[in-house]
Amino acid sequence: MIYAFFMGKLDRKIYFDKCGADAQQDFPVEPGSLLQNDLIVIRDNEISLARKDRKYTDLAGSIFWSEHVASMYSPNIIIR
Repeated sequence: MIYAFFMGKLDRKIYFDKCGADAQQDFPVEPGSLLQNDLIVIRDNEISLARKDRKYTDLAGSIFWSEHVASMYSPNIIIR
């Protein structure tokens, strides 16, 4: 989700193919908050940044950041 918003849009079919679920099911709150603030547009197969709000890309992407996401990017250091 985060990377998709940095690219400007999320293709819901690609998300489903990769994750096995609909993006709005996986993230039931976040898209609604962005939609309510006119930051995104939801169409049939696409969730995209609202044209006038592309300057808020960082905000749209960061709303999906969590400790779980951060743990996926933590370096795996093995000390022997």
